[in-house]
Amino acid sequence: MSFSLLLRRWRRARGLSQLALAGEAGISARHLSFLETGRARPSAEMAMQLGATLDLPLRARNELLVAAGFAPTFRETVDLDAPHNSAVAEALRFLLKAHHPNPAIVMNRRWDILMANRAASRFSRFFIGQAASISDHRRLGNAAHLYLAPDLFAPSILDWGDVARSTLANVRRDAATDPSAGGPADLLGELLAYPAVAAMGRGAAPTDPPPLLATRLAHDGVTISYATLLTSFGTAADVFAEELRIKTFMPLDAATRDFFARIAARESDLIAA
Repeated sequence: MSFSLLLRRWRRARGLSQLALAGEAGISARHLSFLETGRARPSAEMAMQLGATLDLPLRARNELLVAAGFAPTFRETVDLDAPHNSAVAEALRFLLKAHHPNPAIVMNRRWDILMANRAASRFSRFFIGQAASISDHRRLGNAAHLYLAPDLFAPSILDWGDVARSTLANVRRDAATDPSAGGPADLLGELLAYPAVAAMGRGAAPTDPPPLLATRLAHDGVTISYATLLTSFGTAADVFAEELRIKTFMPLDAATRDFFARIAARESDLIAA
């Protein structure tokens, strides 16, 4: 996609007029109009300035630079074991261990589970058991598939429709801001391949998920209720690190607190998803 089209798309996504964006970026509306129509070419500094003014994610800022003919500025080290990400990995380990005995996981931009504490692993095994085959490894390692696939968590979720709509809304929102290949847009297509999910409205307008959704599960005589919280790094300087999200599970009643404590009775060593 050309720089002019990318810039116009992001400006509209942010709900800004050309005049408003030009004012915030400290340039003339005439120059911004020329940039959006391709009559003017931006410098690398201008591309970075507009990306910062639009408060774009680092991946999108790199895309603006590349579209303008420049090399990307922000690194993308897709490896938590790389020396560059040592501080990130250490912080994630601390957060996962600190959340013990409640489940917690770390996901990338397409909801693939990269890290989890022992409670999260045992929580999944209790509700899924041996139902999923080895060939389902990709789905088992993706937090969105775990909830929306008909043969994983879905049979145990008492309010699956609400949970599915909330999850789908989150993925749709991610896809709207990151349409690049291999990202959440591809994940959205995979999820819509499930008939029950597609029935919720393929192509429907994205809606914001509720601020707090209680998820209730029942299996083998156990009923639990919990809410989840998604957090991310606010000062990441690496594309991969900025897109990481930590999903923590918070029990909403005593029975759920006791259940989480039982399944995580041993030391909460980290596992690879």
